[in-house]
Amino acid sequence: MKKNKRTSADFVNQVYDGQLVAFLQEFDDPVLMEDGASIHQAAPANQWREERGVSKLIWPTQSPDMNPIQNVWKTMKDESH
Repeated sequence: MKKNKRTSADFVNQVYDGQLVAFLQEFDDPVLMEDGASIHQAAPANQWREERGVSKLIWPTQSPDMNPIQNVWKTMKDESH
């Protein structure tokens, strides 16, 4: 594996199984919002979501202008300086 490169299988193991699974258990019908990055669309990620009944919103790749949390980060940054 190349340095600083994560495979979809690594992503599923570290993020989905490592952190996301506990969070999603708190919801009856979870919907995941991810961008269109290849790591999110690869077979291991798709299979994981399908097996757990997790829906995914379709979102353009690398579109921070459409990511509502970016406005929060900007406000926090502006207020901290």
